[in-house]
Amino acid sequence: MNKIERKVNDGATPFLSRLLVCITMPLVVLVFIVVAVDYCATAETWLRTEYEKLDINDYTGMSTDDQVKAFMCMAKYMKGETSYDEMRRLEVTVNGEKVSMFNNSELSHMKDVRKLYVGVTVFKILVIVFFAATYILRKRAAPNYIPKVYLISFAVILGIFLLLGAWALIDFDSFWQVFHIVFLDLEGSTFDPAYSRMIRICPAELFLDMVIRIFVFGFIIPALIAILFGGEMLYRKVKNRKSA
Repeated sequence: MNKIERKVNDGATPFLSRLLVCITMPLVVLVFIVVAVDYCATAETWLRTEYEKLDINDYTGMSTDDQVKAFMCMAKYMKGETSYDEMRRLEVTVNGEKVSMFNNSELSHMKDVRKLYVGVTVFKILVIVFFAATYILRKRAAPNYIPKVYLISFAVILGIFLLLGAWALIDFDSFWQVFHIVFLDLEGSTFDPAYSRMIRICPAELFLDMVIRIFVFGFIIPALIAILFGGEMLYRKVKNRKSA
């Protein structure tokens, strides 16, 4: 290898390492939000407390136990922990009558939700791969580069989610509609509460509280990492200033 080729290769490796860092750091922040969705969607104790607070038993015609059972069935089906047949056969008591919980349109919608979750699982695997590659090549980047990119990524994503959170608080219905337009089929996700038990057990207030909870849990660890990286950068800066 001649000197020119060696110079090009030596310059390319740090560039690719830094590019990898720029791709990975935002993904690392986002993956914690995804993990928070996993946790919050199947937090049965919180869900039961939420239903008791909302007090919608008369509206749904169902007991709190049946509401929790139906919601947990949806969440577990989404994650692949419950089969389609189990969800299809789920029965609840509505106004004293034993009935099937979900109709065909709702079951079709849940299939779409499960497909979305499969995509989310692929995303998590992708983040692991990128993170592993970044860890292996971390010495190719400048010492402060990873913390700096992470802090920028954290600040930008936090800002975006704060705006989304403000939107959800101001007009949750439009927020929820846009979410379905972007990630799911809006028409296939729209049900009349008069005929949909699934919609009756999933009022906007429930999802708004869950979105807030996901936001809080999703940003706890990224915020701690940001504090750690910020402290590390400050320490390096002070150390370099003293040694100068």
